[in-house]
Amino acid sequence: ASSGPMPAGGVDVMSMPPWIPSPLLPLILSQDAMDMEDLKQVKALVFGPETFYVSSEEEGPFIALYKGSLQADSAEVFEKVQERLSAIPGVRDRVQLLLLPDPTPDTIRRAELMQQGLPPEALGEPEPVFVAISAAAAPLRPQGAFQLSYVIPLLLSAITTLSYALSTYAFTGDVYDQLADGDISALDRVLPIAAGILGVSALHEIGHAVAGVVRGVKLGVPLVLPSTLVGTYGTITKFLSFPKDRKSQFDVAAAGPLVGLLASAGLLLWGLWAAAHALPGEIQDYPVLPASFLRSSALVGAMTAVLDPVTAMAAPGTPTSVHPLAIVGAVGTVINALNLMPVGRLDGGRMASAALGRPTAALVANIVLLLQALSFFFTTNGLQLYWGLVIVLFQRDQDVPSRDDVTPLDDGRRVAFFAAMALAALALLPFPGVGGPGGGIG
Repeated sequence: ASSGPMPAGGVDVMSMPPWIPSPLLPLILSQDAMDMEDLKQVKALVFGPETFYVSSEEEGPFIALYKGSLQADSAEVFEKVQERLSAIPGVRDRVQLLLLPDPTPDTIRRAELMQQGLPPEALGEPEPVFVAISAAAAPLRPQGAFQLSYVIPLLLSAITTLSYALSTYAFTGDVYDQLADGDISALDRVLPIAAGILGVSALHEIGHAVAGVVRGVKLGVPLVLPSTLVGTYGTITKFLSFPKDRKSQFDVAAAGPLVGLLASAGLLLWGLWAAAHALPGEIQDYPVLPASFLRSSALVGAMTAVLDPVTAMAAPGTPTSVHPLAIVGAVGTVINALNLMPVGRLDGGRMASAALGRPTAALVANIVLLLQALSFFFTTNGLQLYWGLVIVLFQRDQDVPSRDDVTPLDDGRRVAFFAAMALAALALLPFPGVGGPGGGIG
């Protein structure tokens, strides 16, 4: 092995160790190789009887794996290791250490057991290990022309959201007639709905941004996803740094949909209340939608049943005047619930990885995607199908791990995770009795 750094260019990816976690591979190969002398100092000065006893190691030019045993609680050991690393001048600027469950594939671990004379059935849960990578390795930022690609989806989202807002007046006809006659003042009734939907999405991102600052997680510029069904699916927001631990990852991921759902619920309830107390002259300016619009989500339907029981009990295709704020709230509820699905790099997927661990979260994600695909055969609502395609194309893979990906979440956050999943399910499943003709959300 070389004693100094060498460039990553020309490296045969197939020759890299099979245990490298797939989210880390492009990050480490985008950096110069580590100095082997730095790794020697790490092993001698960072690990030891008070932190982590190293029983074996595999050191390569771009990544090193240290197996052994924790000498104290995982969170305590992680903090001590970081303190010792930061006390080594030079090395602290070139090397970072991640505490991960052993990423060695189960097939290799079983083979190792057999070499030790143990049966493959003795394979247990992966033990904690430390992984050393370049300090410069971080989630990749969009570069060059790719940055311009953020502008196009934003413009498309503005168009699709305005188009969706306009479609809510399709049953009234007067807005379309005014626009056909060149009277753009009709947009005064349409723009608030479009602005509200995009505003809820913006509040969602503000939630992420604030939590990111508090937890020290750098976030990328949100990539807005247009949707012809609901205006926008929300955004894709990349992690640009490793979260410190699973708690930080959970908090940053949960903050967006929490803020978005609270804002959406508030707008929905306000709109329902305003419609129930509106004068006849005011109602005639409202969009007219099938009653099923407010019942295609069990969560939205339940709130409607409390404040507008007549609409909640009406036949699905019954024309219903809906306050613009209620439309924004209902759509915002569904959009935030879609992002809470426990899959890949969605907010819900990041929360699942933090709450359940990456292997279990990956299994849950596959089950959810299967159910999502099967739902196409049992519903006329195409929203889930198109959202599933977006996930598979852009968001299916798991995100980068936390720097301490071993220490589990506290019980409070785990309860919050399951509560969030239940809330998302209620928002995405139809209200009882919604079957029949009529249009729902999306």
